[in-house]
Amino acid sequence: LSQAGGGNLDLTKDHTFEHLGEKERVEAEGGKWTFSRLDGYLMVSRAFGDFEAKLMERGGKPRGLSVDPDIVTREIEDGDEFIVISSDGLWDKENTTRGLSSGKASVDFVRQRLATNQNDLQRAVDEVTLEGTKASDSDNTTAILVSFRSIEQVKQEPEKEFRIHKERPRFINAPQRRPQPPS
Repeated sequence: LSQAGGGNLDLTKDHTFEHLGEKERVEAEGGKWTFSRLDGYLMVSRAFGDFEAKLMERGGKPRGLSVDPDIVTREIEDGDEFIVISSDGLWDKENTTRGLSSGKASVDFVRQRLATNQNDLQRAVDEVTLEGTKASDSDNTTAILVSFRSIEQVKQEPEKEFRIHKERPRFINAPQRRPQPPS
């Protein structure tokens, strides 16, 4: 959730082995965490997609995998700007060089886009989804952007035009080589 003044509020918790309640729920159902992943494959333990993880050649649905969502209720406040609702493929804390590493990173990304594109929600959600999926070629990703008010526009610096010269540059005031006398 984006809040006025550049703030953000995470409304959910990731369903991973780091979430103690989720870890205990999975283990109580006979699931195992291997290399921080459910059955060594899934980063999250609640999913309604990830069909590959449920294929019989992979052993069928992993124990502990659930489609039951968390439900969060919150009143919209005056300072709330927009909310990004997404599957886990949009951001991941392991994305340190490509993609988006957190909900805050996605909110900051969307806020910057909305502030420079006349609040074009479709374009902003398309761009944040493309940015988020840079870190994974295989994760299915869905994002929804809901705006509660317009974001103030900022003037964007025009992109600089670069020209590529085809001929070798000539130097002005370059020292001239004196011809060497024959030896």
